Amino acid sequence: MAGDAQTSFSSPNQLVLTEGRAKKYFPNLNPQEILGKILVYDDSLNLSISGIVENLENRTDLIFEEFISYSTLGKEGLTDKLGDIGWMSTSSNSQLFIRISEKTNENEVQKQLDNIAAENTDKELLLKN
Repeated sequence: MAGDAQTSFSSPNQLVLTEGRAKKYFPNLNPQEILGKILVYDDSLNLSISGIVENLENRTDLIFEEFISYSTLGKEGLTDKLGDIGWMSTSSNSQLFIRISEKTNENEVQKQLDNIAAENTDKELLLKN
């Protein structure tokens, strides 16, 4: 709706809102006018709105309305909020859900996920275990 999909998360302290959340915070502004506005979290975390996306449909039990750039975590000392950075653990902070249709080859999806995990596995962590 507003912003650039290629750059909306390119820097620390960037924030993307859903249309519903944008209307809640800025009821009298259109999406383009909201870009660049600042939201403050916990009285100290200043985030610049870099994008507005449509409300997500067909939700699961997880509700997504505000998206903070990943680089914000390190800059603001919030890496502990994400959970263990290793791929060898499970955390409710970082889960992936995939909807598979009848036409989807489940083995191919699993192969792709295994490849992604292998590419991102911390080699030093494996040596410690």
